[in-house]
Amino acid sequence: MKVSFTIGLIIAIVAYIAGFLMNDYNITLKISGFLSAFCIVICGILNGSFISGDKYLANYLSEGKDERNKRTKIVSNLLIILIPNIVVCIIVLWFINFHH
Repeated sequence: MKVSFTIGLIIAIVAYIAGFLMNDYNITLKISGFLSAFCIVICGILNGSFISGDKYLANYLSEGKDERNKRTKIVSNLLIILIPNIVVCIIVLWFINFHH
C-alpha cells in the first residue's frame, strides 16, 4: 500500500513540476488525468463493473480464491495510485478556473 501511494505521489509531483516548469498546467492535467482515467478503466474491468450481474456471478464462481485475491490486490493498488493524481487534478482545475 505504501509503495503504491508513493508511486502515485511521485507521478503526481512530477506532473505538477512539469506543468510548473513549462508554465502550462494543461500538461499536469494531461499526465494526472490520463493516469487517473486509465486506473479507473482498468479497475472497472478487473472489478467486473462493466458486465452484467449474471456474467459477474459466472466469473466469480469459475475463478479460484487465489486469483480473486490477486485481482482484488491489483485493483486496490491501482486505486491507491489514483488518489494523489485525482487530488492534483482537482487542485489544478480549481486553480485554473478560479484564479484566472
